[in-house]
Amino acid sequence: MSAERGRRRPVDRTDLLLGLGFVFGGAAVVAASQTTPTIPGQAYGPGFFPFLIGCGLIAGGIVMATRAVTDPSVPELAAGHPARGPAHLLTLAFVLVGLVACIFLMEPLGFIPVTTALTAGFMMLLRVSPLVAAPLALAGSVVVTLLFSKVLLVPLPSGLLQGWI
Repeated sequence: MSAERGRRRPVDRTDLLLGLGFVFGGAAVVAASQTTPTIPGQAYGPGFFPFLIGCGLIAGGIVMATRAVTDPSVPELAAGHPARGPAHLLTLAFVLVGLVACIFLMEPLGFIPVTTALTAGFMMLLRVSPLVAAPLALAGSVVVTLLFSKVLLVPLPSGLLQGWI
């Protein structure tokens, strides 16, 4: 028996716990979505999207937890090296400010400008070139707007683009 065979593989506890948390959180979302009333004459009701989101959380959580246990490479964070420094604080600040900005700016500015700026900002934080991030973010925002307004008949705030969309 070799020494490699007898050694236990390290488990990424952070990803394992987060994955399990996503599974249980997704199950709670799915259960809550089943309690919403149906709308007569529609194929789907108000619980449809929360149900899909809950299923996505469950699937993602299962993948995350499984990889945490089976993947032999343990990320630096799981090995005990905390992620600290200006870059990580900037990312955290961007996420928090971006979410608060969405709450207050969605109505006056509109869905497309706000989500384009936020998505492009997130992409650039992940080191995507601004020349790639900006058009992708704009295209994604326009596609989501068209999907909601034309297919699902759910209007999103148009804000500055009132009359154009």
